[in-house]
Amino acid sequence: NSAKKNVQECLVYADLGDEFSLRVCGDEVNKPKPAGDIFLVAANRLDKPLEVCLIVEDSLIGLRAANHAGSTRTILVPSIFPVSDEAKNCATSIFANLMDFQKCLKMSLSAH
Repeated sequence: NSAKKNVQECLVYADLGDEFSLRVCGDEVNKPKPAGDIFLVAANRLDKPLEVCLIVEDSLIGLRAANHAGSTRTILVPSIFPVSDEAKNCATSIFANLMDFQKCLKMSLSAH
């Protein structure tokens, strides 16, 4: 949901500036989160149906947006906020932190 300039600054700061071939930022869509536009635009730019896309979110508003878009594969990696009952119901899976998600993703990818 962040503006393109902020996203780029954060990625550079995290030394991830060149790791993503596609970015869709909040200022590139008509309706920001909690509308699902950002995920629909991303799937469209990837030329993939949303059903095969894995959405990773850190907030309830992001989970709501994924659900509004029609996602059935939404991962929650919570940030500083506690996980609400609504978030538990919206997410397909919940990981305690990014390291746990990364381990699971690597195992899944190596199995295929």
